[in-house]
Amino acid sequence: MKPITTFLAALLIAALSFTAFAQTDTKDAERNDTTRTGTSIDTLAMSTPSGTVLTYLQGRVAKNTGAACYDHTANTTESYTCLVQALKTSGLDQTLTTTKNVTVFAPNDEAFKQLAATMTPEDFTRFLNNKEQLTALLNYHVLPKAYTLENLSIEAGTTSVSKKTLQGSDITLNFTDQNGSNAVVGLGNNTFVDAATVRTDNGTVIGIDRVLSVPSESPNS
Repeated sequence: MKPITTFLAALLIAALSFTAFAQTDTKDAERNDTTRTGTSIDTLAMSTPSGTVLTYLQGRVAKNTGAACYDHTANTTESYTCLVQALKTSGLDQTLTTTKNVTVFAPNDEAFKQLAATMTPEDFTRFLNNKEQLTALLNYHVLPKAYTLENLSIEAGTTSVSKKTLQGSDITLNFTDQNGSNAVVGLGNNTFVDAATVRTDNGTVIGIDRVLSVPSESPNS
C-alpha cells in the first residue's frame, strides 16, 4: 500500500505544479494582451494631427478645383478648401497659426457649396474676396478657448450653452444628449456638427455642415 500511496502523492504534486504553471502562462498572456492594447492606444494617440489648427485645415484642401473652391472630386464633407481660401483672404490664417487655445467651428466645402447656392456665382466670388465681411464672419466661427464637444455637452446638459466668439457675439450650442452627437451649432439656422473634435497643437477643430450667420445685432456689425 505504501508504494501506491507514494505514487498517488507524486501524481498529485505533479498535477498541482502543472496547474500553477498554466495559470502563470495565462497571466503572462493577459499581461501581454494588455501591453498590446496599451501600445495600440498609444499609437492612436500619436496619430492625432500634429501642427496648428491651420495646418490641419490646409491638409484637407482638395486639389484640382474647378471654377469654385467646392468644385472638386474630393469628399466635400471632409475637405476645407473654401475655408482655407477665406482664412487667407481675411488674414485670419495667421491668427490660427499663432494664437493658442482656440476652438474653430469649421464649415466644410459642402457648407460653402450650400451657401453659394443662395447667390449668383459672381456674388459668391465677391463674397470670398471681401476681406472685411470675411473677417467678421470667420471670427464668429472661433472661440478664444479650446473646447471639445464633450466639454460643451457636459456643460450644457440636455439644454444649451453659449460662448463668446472672437467676433464679439455669442454662439449657442443646443444639445439633446450629453455625448455631443446631436449638437446643433448656431442661432436657429439648423447648423449641425458634422465631425468629431480634432485636437491640434494650438486648439480644437469641430466640423460643421453650414456656414454660420453672424447675428444682425452683433457688437462689430
